[in-house]
Amino acid sequence: MAYGYGYYPTQSYFPQMNNAVPDILNNYKSQFQPPIQNGFIWVENEEAARSYLVSAGNTITLWDSKKPLIYVKSADASGIPSTRVFEYKERIEAFEKPQEHVCSCGDKFALKEDFKALSDKVDAIVAKIEKGEKADE
Repeated sequence: MAYGYGYYPTQSYFPQMNNAVPDILNNYKSQFQPPIQNGFIWVENEEAARSYLVSAGNTITLWDSKKPLIYVKSADASGIPSTRVFEYKERIEAFEKPQEHVCSCGDKFALKEDFKALSDKVDAIVAKIEKGEKADE
């Protein structure tokens, strides 16, 4: 069977285009997505965190490599992203010592006996008033 000049039925018409799309996609991912190291995704700044791609319905944590910041990027079910920024810093003292109670009244304080004597005097005055007598003290 004669086909004519330059016709080869087993060869694709555009042989150079067979693997073009996967190569472009892999190059795109490697250029724009930061590498994951030790389970952390590191970004250079807030702009890089905001431009990081997140699929719909997912949340990821991004760590700033230059500042003490953490970015939590989420995308809702419709794919609309939102980014929250948190600062982290070292806590030097885990627990504070409770302050001791210091009375600023000096020697001007009352004992239980003083309150008891005062209460007895008030009760005596109230009893006299209820009887109709005149309270002298």
